Amino acid sequence: MRTCPPHEFMSRWPSALRPITLPVPSPTLPDDCALSLTQFGLPRELKIYCYNNITVYFSDSLTPLATIWDRDLKLGYQLGDMPPQWNRFWHVADAEYLQGGGWICIEEMSGKLVVIDLDQPDPIYLLNSSVANFYTTLAHFLDWSENSDGSPEKTAILCDALLNQDCVPPDELEEFWMNFIYATLDSASIDLAVSLGPRDM
Repeated sequence: MRTCPPHEFMSRWPSALRPITLPVPSPTLPDDCALSLTQFGLPRELKIYCYNNITVYFSDSLTPLATIWDRDLKLGYQLGDMPPQWNRFWHVADAEYLQGGGWICIEEMSGKLVVIDLDQPDPIYLLNSSVANFYTTLAHFLDWSENSDGSPEKTAILCDALLNQDCVPPDELEEFWMNFIYATLDSASIDLAVSLGPRDM
């Protein structure tokens, strides 16, 4: 893995990113986070084909998590009351899995990207510590997927490479990225693929 700044990401995957609109007043974010979001943005859609196929639908704006919580309550989800300390999270994507779903949010102040999945014992876990690290991590997975058949053998090589690289701390990758790699390897017969939309069959 090597660092992939946003301008390089856009040159490798043209039109992949969509700028994110910040509300007024906007959340307090690190300068580099706000700049990356507004000048470059995030993908429209991310698909991870694995043991528990994941589709992430990114919004084009940051929205207070409380607003999304209310939206899903009105859709009939039994969420209860949102913990008040979660007001620090700003929704940027919905994630759907074969076995559930969740939200991807940016944490105010830190700029961390987190997944919030109420079906998990620990419902908040790290996606990436920064938008910059998200570009780098996603670029590595896209490049690998475009040049690999995704077989268990190739996925095992990817796993070892991620654990031994020094670009993004391996501990940062554990809760989201490595989790689906481990589970897919345990499934043995499933091929892994990561794409910015439906893959070519």
